[in-house]
This record gives sequence, structure tokens and C-alpha cells, in this order.
Amino acid sequence: MITAIIDRIEGNYAVAEFSPPIGQAFFSDILLDNLQEKVSEGDVLHIFEINGIDFSNQSACMYKDITRADVLKKFVEPLKSNCPCKIEISHSESRERSSKVKSMISDLFK
Repeated sequence: MITAIIDRIEGNYAVAEFSPPIGQAFFSDILLDNLQEKVSEGDVLHIFEINGIDFSNQSACMYKDITRADVLKKFVEPLKSNCPCKIEISHSESRERSSKVKSMISDLFK
């Protein structure tokens, strides 16, 4: 599974941050039509499939080097246009992340 966090919404696109274990984090656009639910800034996405390539079980995925930023960029590129994919919002992770960020901001002003 590929994880991304929505940074912002720009027109018909969600700008998502990808943070692979190897290489630099990067941003990439996801066409909103590729998402089955409305997304908001800070939402955590789980990407299970893009163009028929199954990323749901990385231990079984033949594309194991998606842990590298340069390779991952190539696999998420099709999300910029309408393509068959399976992407879900992790509502629990999104809430947890939002709570953590609010706490960090609150701590700054104590």
C-alpha cells in the first residue's frame, strides 16, 4: 500500500505528499475524479491500486522498490489524469494526525 497525505486542494487536483523510506519526500497531483470521496487538507490516503498494479500487499508486490522516491514517482504519475485506481481515505489516521498537529500547535503557544 502507498500512503500519501493531502497537502492542499488546487482546482481539480489534490496535491499529495509522498514520504517514501528511501529518498526525499515529494508532492504529486491526484485528479479529484480518481478519489471516490471528498478529501480535505490533512487527509491520509491509502493507495491500493493504480492502473491494475496492486500495491495492497507490499510484501507480495513485485515492485518492491516503490520504497525509493524516484521509482514511486513513476508509479503515482498516472494519478494526475483519470485512471483506474483504488484509493481510500483512512479516516482514523486522518483524525489522529489532525489531533497530533493541533496538539503541537497548542504546545507552541504555551
